[in-house]
Amino acid sequence: CTKCASGAVSEVGATSCTECDAGTYESKKIDCLSCPAGKFQEFKGANSTAACIFAQPGKFVSTQGSSVAVKCSKGTFSLNRGSLDCLMCTAGSFSDEGDSSCTLCQAGFVSSTGASSCGKCQPGTYAPNPGSASCLICAAGKFSSEEGATSCSDCESGSFSAAGSSICISCSA
Repeated sequence: CTKCASGAVSEVGATSCTECDAGTYESKKIDCLSCPAGKFQEFKGANSTAACIFAQPGKFVSTQGSSVAVKCSKGTFSLNRGSLDCLMCTAGSFSDEGDSSCTLCQAGFVSSTGASSCGKCQPGTYAPNPGSASCLICAAGKFSSEEGATSCSDCESGSFSAAGSSICISCSA
């Protein structure tokens, strides 16, 4: 009998040794064990559980025996090392692929849950604060004419507007 090299195993009566696959490690020269979920191992022939490394923030490993950590998709994030999955960004925020946190939309912009970007408020609406989930409608007597407004302006004396207006209309004599 020949002893197997570190990172390889053989079955009883075998004439050769087999390297442990990526995503696994050798345990007592008998078995190749899978790295647990949340960890991965890229190379063949690993010889201890220490070879299994945590997925970094912005990535995840959902199954055991993985050889790669997967980047979180746009609109999701993972904050901690060893994540099993990614979490959706809340409304009013967004993320890009592989992000470890979500970024708040700036004032004048909004987003829904799981967004990869923020959209501008349309004329007649506004978002006064960062992290807004929806645009507010300008009240009657006020307007916003630009996209991405952070407030509404008062109509000038002698003019009026309905709620949600992008312009004011002159009062007729």
